[in-house]
Amino acid sequence: MQKLIAITLFFFICNNSWSQRIIPDISNLKTKKEQLQRLAVVCDSFNKIEQYKNTLQVAHFATSIIDASDNLNLSLFYYYIASCDQDTDRDSSIVYYEKSLQHARLSKNSKRINTALFDLLYMYINTAGYTTKRDQVAGEINTILDTTSNIAIKGKCYSTLSDYYGSIGWLERELNYRLNNLGLSKAAMERGEFKGSDADSVNLGVSYFNVGDLYEKSNNYSKAQEYYRLAKPLLWDYIAGLCAFYNGMSITYTRLGQIAEAEIYADSLRKLVEQKQNNESGWSDMLDLYLNNADYYLDQRNVAKAMPYLLEAEKWINTKITEPIQVGTFHYTMGKALVRQKNTTKHYLILRKQKLLDHI
Repeated sequence: MQKLIAITLFFFICNNSWSQRIIPDISNLKTKKEQLQRLAVVCDSFNKIEQYKNTLQVAHFATSIIDASDNLNLSLFYYYIASCDQDTDRDSSIVYYEKSLQHARLSKNSKRINTALFDLLYMYINTAGYTTKRDQVAGEINTILDTTSNIAIKGKCYSTLSDYYGSIGWLERELNYRLNNLGLSKAAMERGEFKGSDADSVNLGVSYFNVGDLYEKSNNYSKAQEYYRLAKPLLWDYIAGLCAFYNGMSITYTRLGQIAEAEIYADSLRKLVEQKQNNESGWSDMLDLYLNNADYYLDQRNVAKAMPYLLEAEKWINTKITEPIQVGTFHYTMGKALVRQKNTTKHYLILRKQKLLDHI
């Protein structure tokens, strides 16, 4: 029993010591304002090195010492908590983003209000059960877009709202907003505002690519390639962006019936993905490419040419590819191919496994 108590005490002391090392000593700072500024700097530092658990600990500590009437700092540190929970607990993250917005409104600080709104819309779009709140926040951001003269805020509004319109299937409105945002970014680059910043260049490249992707979805493959090519030199060594570029070019060439050109880009994608084995987006792009190629041949009722792509993609399922929607999409496409082959028994088993029978 004494040994157990000693071990428990040891871990308590170690945990307490570790906690004190994460939370800085602010006792030498005279004012609450200085203390909170110091804690905010620490949160930013942890975020830069992706130590989000440490950020959470510091931010929670900060909220425990903030005066109840200090809405600006409550908004800030609730925002830190929300952003750290974003990829691990979406519902918790939304709660804290909403708290951040609530206190931002009470503080009447437009910057904090806008920041919370933009992130909330992203979370509402990507989390089930928030349709009404999603639409309300989108309406508020549209109002900001119509009333602000700040170019940076306009750009953020266009970017966020284009994601919103894409999520509800309004592709024409999404395209319009992405083109407007792209125009603002191009103007900023021409003014020299991107100099010395690779991140700005990559963001512009992604903007070009997103426009191309929308043209691809609209079956305007030549226009899609035009924007993909504009994106490529701006992506630098951004692996996910380069994978998407090769994928997009290969798919659009296939859809244009130019198979030889499509295979050149497919080969570039394969080599890049094999070189960067741990890049998840690369394997997703490979699956997307192979399923698109299979669909292309299935549309032509050429199962013989579709099956090699599906059999190769099957090797990645539940190994390289584990995301449920992607796995389900693979089985759905394989099911279509097996129907064309008249292999109905295997087709039925696949669809039952994925619970997709009603969608054929």
